[in-house]
Amino acid sequence: MKPKLHMEIPWAEFYERYTENFEEFLFWYKEYKINLCYGKNGSFSYNISNGKKLLATEDFKTPNELLENAKFDGKLIKEIYIDLE
Repeated sequence: MKPKLHMEIPWAEFYERYTENFEEFLFWYKEYKINLCYGKNGSFSYNISNGKKLLATEDFKTPNELLENAKFDGKLIKEIYIDLE
């Protein structure tokens, strides 16, 4: 599935689409590209890059676990996303 760009989707809708529909998302935070996608062996993954280099990646068992635990730049993914709203 091709990732969807963040297009002013409110957090509640994003959360539902990611955790229930398992949609992949791609959005920008500062100069960083954040990709929420599927990982290896059915896991859920995030990848963060600066366009040239992969800066962070991690796999989780569920999309909820990813959203509750994944951090970058001292912030949870949820906090980063809400900052973009």
